[in-house]
Amino acid sequence: MKIVITENKLDRAIYKYIDDMLGEVYMDKAMGEYGPLEGAYDFYHDDYEGDYLFTWTSADYYNSKEYQKHRDERHQKLVDMSPIVELMPYPEKDFNNLFGNRWRPVFKQWFIDNFDLPVKTVE
Repeated sequence: MKIVITENKLDRAIYKYIDDMLGEVYMDKAMGEYGPLEGAYDFYHDDYEGDYLFTWTSADYYNSKEYQKHRDERHQKLVDMSPIVELMPYPEKDFNNLFGNRWRPVFKQWFIDNFDLPVKTVE
């Protein structure tokens, strides 16, 4: 028996999986050594104690005074790629194991829908 799953149905299934797996996610300004970081947010579950699910960074972060001390040859590339959502090993490993790279564009849409922040790159 042959089962056909359309791309749209697969995307909806991935979206639902992401939504169910992550549940309620909170966001706060990312903190640096001297306080909140410009153009950066951390996303976490309610038990936030430095462990987070993913971060969001904009070009403002990469051009900020705080980032200047870390500036290297990748700086312009990061500015061009931003805004960037970077997932931590969990949940990224789970998504990769289940969906390969197919989850990235779906996650991007899920993120925009839930946090109303633009995303250009999912890392």
